[in-house]
Amino acid sequence: MGIGETSEPGSRAGWLVGFLALIGAVSAGCGSTGAPSGQKSTIVSGDLYQVGPLRVLLRPQPEVEFICRLHSQQQAASSGRILGCYVPAERAIIATPDAHVLLHEFKHYFEGPFHD
Repeated sequence: MGIGETSEPGSRAGWLVGFLALIGAVSAGCGSTGAPSGQKSTIVSGDLYQVGPLRVLLRPQPEVEFICRLHSQQQAASSGRILGCYVPAERAIIATPDAHVLLHEFKHYFEGPFHD
């Protein structure tokens, strides 16, 4: 088995919580974020996590696509699937529970005022 792979059914969610905690620790350590050091990610409810100043909602792909289309000014091509989005006005990431998608959306967050 590779890193992050276990045979337990709930282990994927545990891995994602650990990943979100890591991102929270990294963002809390940056002087530019204004977050107090030692801040950790917390589970707000079920699939909603608080990571530093961000809220992260993990949902299945059809729900993510629906929510992101509601918040987006741009519409993806009808053949494209939306796996996640960053909503700067709400400081929120809506994504599928996939580490690559989460990294991509955190990249948008760290791009800063480009999105505002």
